[in-house]
Amino acid sequence: MSAGSQLKLNIPKTMLIGLGFLAVSMAWSVYAAYVPLILTDEFKLDSLTVGVIMTIDNIFAVLFQPLFGRLSDKTKTKWGRRMPYVLICAPICAMLFAVIPHMRMIVTFMLTVISFNLLMSAWRSPVVALMPDVTPSPLRSQGNGIINLMGGIGSALAMLLGGVLANIGGMQLPFLCVSAFMIGVVITMFFTVKEPQLVAIAAKHNEELLESEKKEGLVSDAASSSDTPKQKTGGRKLVSLISMLFTVFFCFCGFNVLESYFTLYATRTFPELSAGDASIMLGIFAASFLITAVPAGFAAAKWGRKRCIVCGLIVDIVCFTIMFLTKNLYVLYPLIVIGGLAWSFSNTNTLPMVVDMTDSGSVGRFTGYYYSFSQAASVLSPILFGFLLRITDNNYDIMFLYAGIALTMALISVSFVHHGDVKKASGKVSASDILSNLDD
Repeated sequence: MSAGSQLKLNIPKTMLIGLGFLAVSMAWSVYAAYVPLILTDEFKLDSLTVGVIMTIDNIFAVLFQPLFGRLSDKTKTKWGRRMPYVLICAPICAMLFAVIPHMRMIVTFMLTVISFNLLMSAWRSPVVALMPDVTPSPLRSQGNGIINLMGGIGSALAMLLGGVLANIGGMQLPFLCVSAFMIGVVITMFFTVKEPQLVAIAAKHNEELLESEKKEGLVSDAASSSDTPKQKTGGRKLVSLISMLFTVFFCFCGFNVLESYFTLYATRTFPELSAGDASIMLGIFAASFLITAVPAGFAAAKWGRKRCIVCGLIVDIVCFTIMFLTKNLYVLYPLIVIGGLAWSFSNTNTLPMVVDMTDSGSVGRFTGYYYSFSQAASVLSPILFGFLLRITDNNYDIMFLYAGIALTMALISVSFVHHGDVKKASGKVSASDILSNLDD
């Protein structure tokens, strides 16, 4: 039996690491739901000013997440490289988050919001990079599936329980409860996630896999030299990285528009639908994504990450094309479910492909690149689509056409990606592919 066949994902540890992303998702969901209300009702700001303020988190993510990811790569402490950012920045974020709804002056409110956004950028990349750090390369898609599931649960909890808490104690209560949860996550991770030990175990698994496949003749000793892969594949890997990052950008361009404008489309196209009905339809899309998040990771281990991404994109392009061409509500519902399932296959496997194009010393930086491109889409795509709405006299039908074109661009971009996947050899995970990823 090969080492590759013995590899199994440590699901409990991955879920404990995923608590960090769950806390991030909860915070952003509450932030997005209630900060615009505070700005509008408390400070009487116009919609344009509110929109500008609400893009601060995306702009900070584009600018600072690669920086903090790179800093965490170079950090060396007895707690590891990533955990110090979680242990220091997350509690401060929690305290800032708790006081946001209590600010009564616009100056102090903005200082609090800006500080919160900056510090969230400081620990988001490190906490996400922790998963690929402690997970053997062939298992990173499965690990990211669990991370996505945890993030989705966090968003769902924030939206469902946040509304209940706001009804009970005003909007201050959701902020306070999420802050308390963030502190609880930090304490839990401190006592349960021993980063240095987990990183060492993952490194040992990769080494054992490589040695096993050397013995079985799946990778030669010559292939393991440190200079040969770099000389042959460095340039091609750069092309793959850039293409993968633009794949991420175009994917999020398409789906960000759906998140932002679907309720407007649904209520204007189908007058019988209320805003609540449209929100439920979006919830169905999110639920179908969550249901498939973990299976999508395991599917990638069997069929390949790139293949899963391509299949997911093709299915979503077909779904959005049909949505653009039809106005039948009974057709729309099943397409929403299928679209969410397909999006999971694409989204779950993009981050593992990006981080598997580098060595263990740059995982944080590459995680930052991933979030920079995804957040750049969140900044630019609504602006571009808003312009298209203006010149088409608010024709919301073009939303699906826009999303389909964006995903087609992603499909074209991913076709240039030839690194970052975990290939198969004789039915086993190929260590030669892992080696080519690590040496550059």
